[in-house]
Amino acid sequence: MEKRPLVKRIKYSSLYLFIQFLIFSSNLLPRKVWLVFCGWLGKLAYVFSPKPRERTFYHLGLAFGKEKSTQEIVRLSKKVFIMLGKNAGDILRSLKIKSLNDLNKF
Repeated sequence: MEKRPLVKRIKYSSLYLFIQFLIFSSNLLPRKVWLVFCGWLGKLAYVFSPKPRERTFYHLGLAFGKEKSTQEIVRLSKKVFIMLGKNAGDILRSLKIKSLNDLNKF
């Protein structure tokens, strides 16, 4: 069996530990604070993920190119990443929901 290069193993291990940390901490903070934090992570993803950022901009341009200016599409693409971060944060919080009572608390 072929092993992954050391750099990729470190990258994936770090990402795994970070996600484990996020899952652990997701229910420690109040929901509003948690969502602000996850929105901030979405902003970071926007900055450090050039290919997904470009694809998002391209697809929003296809959808809204005739209705919105380039500046508006850039702003909208940033909001997409922020909302993706917040949605991911809510999903992490929902992992503890096991019953209807837990859902009502959520």
